[in-house]
Amino acid sequence: MLEKVLGLSLLGPESRILQVSRGKGEYLNVMKELTGAAVFGLDLSFEGLKGKKRKDQNLNLLCAAGEAFPFRGEVFDLVYMIDVIPLSKDWQFSLREILQVLKDRGEVCIVTGSDPQTEEEFLGRYFPSLVEAKRRRRPGVYRISQALKRSGFRNLESETWEGEILSGLNFLHSVESRTRPELAVVPEKEFKDGLEKLKSEVEPGSLFRVSRYTLIRGRK
Repeated sequence: MLEKVLGLSLLGPESRILQVSRGKGEYLNVMKELTGAAVFGLDLSFEGLKGKKRKDQNLNLLCAAGEAFPFRGEVFDLVYMIDVIPLSKDWQFSLREILQVLKDRGEVCIVTGSDPQTEEEFLGRYFPSLVEAKRRRRPGVYRISQALKRSGFRNLESETWEGEILSGLNFLHSVESRTRPELAVVPEKEFKDGLEKLKSEVEPGSLFRVSRYTLIRGRK
């Protein structure tokens, strides 16, 4: 997916990239390896930030609200968000914050899900209320695109990404320990029943799951 996030951007060691996230932040090191750029993580959750720090002491990490970025001036060549908009209190204001911290001709890439993609989410097979919660909280591709336009972004475009992801015991552990923030909305009984079903399918071996998202891109 990160290759799609990068698109045609020519980023290298002199570039700066910001990931706005909540949770594990597993993409930060991969993005650094792909580009050689200085990669920063802005986490909306202090608990998520602590988890990342424990895993890699060398990451450039900060914790702040999505509506108040702790940066001054135009410092980033790329800012990306992977399914974070539903977790931001005022996501439209966050877009304006992103515009302020991007360099001239810098890019924003927002990864989200359309309504059909939300319906097809892998974990929704085990936790139905997760699908309903995401459907309510995700603004939709059209609304996000219009908000980007109002915020001052130009050259807007969107594309669909689909990938087959190999899931094993690490994925199962992230569900079982509820380190995936989206699972907070799942009632306890539904979580226990869904977890048992998931365990029965993952523990005998690895499980392939198809993931589909929409990438919305804009330029300052």
